[in-house]
Amino acid sequence: MTDHIVVTAKVQGSETLLKELAALGGNVKSTARSAMRAGAKIIQVQAESNAASLGQRAGKHTRIQATQRVRGVITMAVAPSKKKWWFRYFETGTTRHEITGAPLVFEGDAGLVIIGGVNHPGMAAKPWLRPAFDEKQNEAVAKVGDYLREAIETRRAIVEGGDEEEV
Repeated sequence: MTDHIVVTAKVQGSETLLKELAALGGNVKSTARSAMRAGAKIIQVQAESNAASLGQRAGKHTRIQATQRVRGVITMAVAPSKKKWWFRYFETGTTRHEITGAPLVFEGDAGLVIIGGVNHPGMAAKPWLRPAFDEKQNEAVAKVGDYLREAIETRRAIVEGGDEEEV
């Protein structure tokens, strides 16, 4: 069982965009990370919308987690938030299983219940992360490319503006 969706997306021409940003003196790592976060945010917004129909409690259901284990590869994971960890079970469902404890104590209809274990019937999957990704993946990849292009244009304007002031 996974508690997040791993997405691999490649922006056509991203190497060229990043090389151009580096040539203009921009911070490539920071800009690339921000671009990836902007793309992941699009998926996160859709996932939040999907998750809202699953639970009655208000609050943020997802988080974006960034990692860079391999040089040149930034990974963004959209996953259930730490406060709403149980939403991973909605995504994948659960099979029948026994829950045991020493002892299990919970509030029942007629008061406090103390037992040694229960047989949980399981739960069908009600995916909310995967549909968000499927629906918004192209928009997210486009956002990454747009963010990088915008960063280059901003950096180019700064560099060209700086040359005019020196003359």
